[in-house]
Order: sequence, then C-alpha cells, then structure tokens
Amino acid sequence: MPNFLKQYLIPAIPSFTPFDALKHFAILGEALYPQYYTWDRVSWKPRPTPKSKLIPWFLISLIISILICLYVFMLISEILAYQKDPDVTIVTGLVFMVYLWVYVADIVLIITFMAKVDEICFVLGSLSQIQTIQQEKAVQNIFANCTLYFVTRSNLTFSETPPYFQTIRGNNIYSPLIISAALGKNFDNIEFYFNQTFPTKRSSRRIVTFLNFDLDSTDVSNYWILWQILFIQNPSYIFANIKENYPDMGTDYIQGYPNMAGTSKLFLYNSTRNIAWIPSIPRSSTFEQLPPNLTTLDDLNNAWDAQNGKDMQNTAVLILTQVFPLPTQISCGPSIFYMGPREYPDFCGIAVLGRKYNFTTNSPWHTNLEETRVVGRVNFRLGLNQDYVDIGPYQLTPLVLKIQEFGLTIVTNFPSRQGSVDTLLSPFDHLTWILLYVSTILVAMVIHMDIKILKFKPLELPKFDPIFHLLTQLVGQSSFYLVKINFKTIAVIWSIFCYILMGNLYQGSIYSCLTVMLPPSVPRTVADIVSSNLQVLTMSLVYDKVGPNGTLMYSSVLKHFILPSLIHQFPENSTIARKLSELEENLIFVHSYHIFTGKRKIIEGHLKDANFQYIQVDVALRNFFVAKFSHGMESLIESGIYGKWEDMENLLYDLQVVINIGDGSYSKLFRMEMAGGKDQEAAAEWEEDVVAKLNRMVAILTELEEKVAAINKSKKP
Repeated sequence: MPNFLKQYLIPAIPSFTPFDALKHFAILGEALYPQYYTWDRVSWKPRPTPKSKLIPWFLISLIISILICLYVFMLISEILAYQKDPDVTIVTGLVFMVYLWVYVADIVLIITFMAKVDEICFVLGSLSQIQTIQQEKAVQNIFANCTLYFVTRSNLTFSETPPYFQTIRGNNIYSPLIISAALGKNFDNIEFYFNQTFPTKRSSRRIVTFLNFDLDSTDVSNYWILWQILFIQNPSYIFANIKENYPDMGTDYIQGYPNMAGTSKLFLYNSTRNIAWIPSIPRSSTFEQLPPNLTTLDDLNNAWDAQNGKDMQNTAVLILTQVFPLPTQISCGPSIFYMGPREYPDFCGIAVLGRKYNFTTNSPWHTNLEETRVVGRVNFRLGLNQDYVDIGPYQLTPLVLKIQEFGLTIVTNFPSRQGSVDTLLSPFDHLTWILLYVSTILVAMVIHMDIKILKFKPLELPKFDPIFHLLTQLVGQSSFYLVKINFKTIAVIWSIFCYILMGNLYQGSIYSCLTVMLPPSVPRTVADIVSSNLQVLTMSLVYDKVGPNGTLMYSSVLKHFILPSLIHQFPENSTIARKLSELEENLIFVHSYHIFTGKRKIIEGHLKDANFQYIQVDVALRNFFVAKFSHGMESLIESGIYGKWEDMENLLYDLQVVINIGDGSYSKLFRMEMAGGKDQEAAAEWEEDVVAKLNRMVAILTELEEKVAAINKSKKP
C-alpha cells in the first residue's frame, strides 16, 4: 500500500503553490455560499463583498454563535454540578474541548472579518506578489525596524493601492503599516489634510513615508503634499515615486525643499525601472543613483550625507536678525587682536560652521533671493514666548539657550558740588537748626533777665546787649558779679554742648556736604516703581517689521512683548495684572542708538527684586541641514570656545567705549579719578567762587558795622 501511494496516487495529485491552493479554496468556498470577501477572477485581488449578498454568511455566523453559547453553558454546568455525569469520560471531555476551541476560533474570525476586512484584503492581495515579484534593487527590506507610511492621492481602500506599494510591503512584511490619502487643497486646515494622520505617540521606530508623484492631479500638487508631510509628520525618510526616467531637478518640490520645515531625507525612485536617486539639495541641478548594495539604515544615511551633508556648494545661510551687511571674512580668532568690530559670538558660531560645510552667511536685507540658493535661516536672541512654544516644535530648532535679565537702572539729575555760602550755612537738617535757634534765644533771655534783676547798666547798643554780654562772659571779660553768678554754668554748658559737640558736628557736616554726593532714593521693587508713578525708559529693541519705504520698524522687548504676554496670564481684575498694566503705561521706549544723556549721570543699582528675567533662544529654521547647525553649536559650547567669544565681546565693548571717549576726554576722566572724583579745573573754579563770596560777605558786614557806629555817634549829646 505505501508503494502504491508513492507510485500512483501521490504523482497524480497536482502540485500547488500556497497561492494556487488559496485560489482553489476560494473557488470552493464561494461555491458553497458568498464569503465576506470575494476574489476577482481576473486579477485575483480580494475585495469586500457587498452586504446584500452576505445573508447566508450572517445566518451561519448566528448559528455558530448560538452553538458556542450552548457549549459554554454545558461546560459551566458540568464544572459546577455536585454530581458529575457518568457518561462524560476523559475522551469525551477532550473532544468537547476541541469543539469548543474550534467554535471560539470561528467567532474570532467572524469578528475579524467584520472589523478588518480592508486590512485582510490588502494583506491577501500582497501575498500574491511574494512568489512572482523579485525584490527591487532600490527598495530593499532594510525597513524591517521602521514604520511604513503610504500616502495616496485619493481616498482609496487598502486593496486599491498602487502596485509598487504592495511590492514594498512584500519586502517588509513585518513592519507596521499606515496608509493615508491626501484629500485636497485644504491648506488652511493642515491637521485635516490627510484622512488618517500619523499617531502622535512616540515610538522608537523610524518613519518611512512613500509618496506617489507619478500621477497628474489638479486637486493637489506634489509641492504641497511634500510640504505638509514634512511640517506635520516629519518622517525620517521620504521616498517619492516619479514617472520620469530621470529626476527633473527643476521641479518646485526640489527647488523649494530647503525651505520646507522638516528634517527628512528625500529620495526619488522609479518603480518601473527599479532605480532610486539621491537629489543634490545644495546644487539643485544634479543627482546620484542610490547604490544597490545597501543593507542597513546607516548605509542609507551615509549615502545621503555624502551628497547633502558635507558640502553646501557655497550656498547662503541667512541671519534674519542682521540688518547691516556682514563682513565678507569673519575670522573669530582666539584673542581680541583677531576679532573684528562686528564679530559677535552668534555670528562666529555660524561662520565657523560655514567654513566647515562651505556656506556663506549674509543678511536677508542685502541678498538677492532670486539669484542666491538659500539652504538655511538662523535667528539670534529670539525671546521665548507663547508664539515660540506654539510653532517652535514644527518650524524651529533651538541652538543656544540663554537666560537674560532686565536690570533696573535709574536715570536722574545727580546732585553736584557747588561752592556757595548756602553750603556753609546749611549742612544741618531743619530740626538741628531749630534746636540751635532755641538754645541761642534761651541763653539770650537768661542774660537779659540777669541784667534786669541786677540793674546792670546796659551798653550803648541796647539791641545787641545780650549777644555782647554772652561774648564777654565766654572770653572771660565780664564784670565780677556776672562771672560769679553765670559764667561757670554757661561756660561749662557752652563748652560741652555747643563748642565741643556742635562745633565738631558742624565741621563734620560741612566736610560731608562738600565731599560726599548722596544718590537719590530709588524704588527697590516693581511695586515701588508702579506706586512712585515714575516714567520708566526701556531701550531693549527688536526688529519687528518693515515700514512702507523699506525702513525697519523697531519694537520694545519689554513693552511690546514681555509685559503683554505676562498680563494675559493673570485675571483681568487681579492686582498683579493692574500693577503690570500701570507699569506698561509708564514705560517709554527709547531707541538705544538715539540716546543723549547730556550732563545727567546714571546710577545703576543691583536691585534683584525689580529685575525681569526672560529666556533668549538662538534658533534655526527646521530643514534638512538643521541637524548640522545644532550639533556644531553644541560642540562649540561644550568645548568652551563659545564662552571665550562672549568674554572677548565684552572686552571689545569696553575698549570701544574708551575709543569713543577719545584721548582728551579719557585723560580728563583719568585726572578726575586721580583727584578723588573731582576735576582739577572745576576744583579751582570752586575754590575761587567760595573765596569771592566770603570776601563779599566780610565787606558787607564791615560796611554794616561802620553804619551802626556812625548812628551811635550821632545820638551822643
């Protein structure tokens, strides 16, 4: 019998491949009753069966569901029964369990067919390509650890996707797959541009997107499909199928690729010729064929970097915040001697990267964008606000993060030292002068009363009797009874309290008033600034917009950006919001290039409570080359070179201030510092002014004394 099977029966059975066997099974199944999916007899592609033809299928599914419920009930009853059925043996139980598992599998298949019929049709349709289509040279199975993302032009079912999609899927059968359709020119609502967007959950798998650029469509252009895929999903790799035998480098999506907000690596391929190309983005006129022996993603990355990551072909990187044209050569050397006047740390970092990757830097205001190939845009010292948080992850990549501070600086009329009699007569405050006046009056009253009581003959000048008697007692030339009665008491009190204490205090106050300049009282906190109702000047500016004649319009960082964003974060009637609104009203924006302080001086206080802190970010517009910017700036910062440039920038600023002052002004400033903060010429003028005023005062007193003496002589008989 075994020999008979080997010789006659087995050779008579036709040999079928798995796909041929699947065809025969489909023919047999559809002959019995309509299945949930139907095979096309010409193309042998599965498609969902219309619901109107599935009545027998639903009836059989309902019967199977009832049977499995019955079997489950019998199983639970037998398990819970106190006395087991003696007819149920081990063999019967095993057969019953097999039946139960078969019906469970049937229920699972029924639910799967009803929920995932499109996916099943796509998978079964892809199986037909496994045996007949060989692996393409340009699309290998190197995406086994990636997520495949297919984008079609219309809302097709999975079974109606282009043939080369199925080929790609066949070569990467175990990779996760998502298929989406571009629905039209809904550019304003880019989030709904595709019927199925990529999940936002993070995954360790890289995303590989496959596009179809070989169809002519009036609904949507290749440029906007590529732009929105980069903006919304930003996959790791993009493979675009083209209909030309060779890539046309003049197409809009190739020319505009550097300006698209995405870091994806773009590849072009032709599915009919089985060839893939790497377009040269910097040159935008050449391309290289992808080597056929790629086996890993690292090989794919190296091939891309060799074409688009090492030599930018002398293209331009625009610095958006730069208004003036940059120097043609930025040396950025290791010392001040090699640093130019406009070589700031930000510019130096980009210039060093430019020498490494062969690109130039310039301002957009001095660049012909129609003739210059731009491969990157950089923005320095951008304030971190809500707008950046909203659009930053999609369009911008941070390079350098800095925490800046608005320090409080009070600008006021500083009290100057002037030589005058007022300075000699007013070193004390009002209370001290009142006490001096009161003590003088009391002493005069005591002496006057003594004269009246003792009936002492007054002097010739009755109005000045108390003063003269006081002077005679102090110098020890008074009469004997006054000496005995009042001299000791008055002399001791006057010596201790008036002569020693008040004399030294007066001299010290005079010296302090003439030599020390006390600064005015300034607010300590933001609340003090608001309550004092002071006008606050702010000079931190940004280039906000361009005027009608092409002139730059400036805006205040504090008044127009920081304070409005802070006010909106608090309730409208809250105390903090009102204080910030009052501060905003008192702010006056002054362009830092148009400051003329005259003879006023600036008192800069380190008032930590009144300072504003904000974050500045150096950013680059996200595109294919931004990874080189980010990695290069990180290397410069970690190595300490960037910090060295910042120190040299501060030193250059100090030297520039000295140069602007000039030799004569610098020498004058030096002499003032050596003279204790006072100019020698001003000191001479001050001394001459004081001597003249003292001479004038002595002359007036002498003239007054002569007039009094003349009057007294005229009164004598």
